[in-house]
Amino acid sequence: MRHKVFKSEAQVCLITKDPQRTYKDLVKEKKLEMVARVIGISKLKAKFKGFEAKRDLCNAYDIFLADDSLVHFLPKAIGKTFFEKKK
Repeated sequence: MRHKVFKSEAQVCLITKDPQRTYKDLVKEKKLEMVARVIGISKLKAKFKGFEAKRDLCNAYDIFLADDSLVHFLPKAIGKTFFEKKK
């Protein structure tokens, strides 16, 4: 069952603490189909350094969810594009 906040076809990207494998397995176990991708914070920082990479990530998913303990890392890690688009 989807929550009313999500559109029925919304693609969700989950940003987690490391190791991300733990969270990927949990998403798979709970059968959360709406979560299209799980990214650990270290992989986010390493793989999405450039502006274009961050912009492409922002455009690839409708909703981004993050662990509460990571919120203070996100502005530097994901850039202003996410905040401008209110994602």
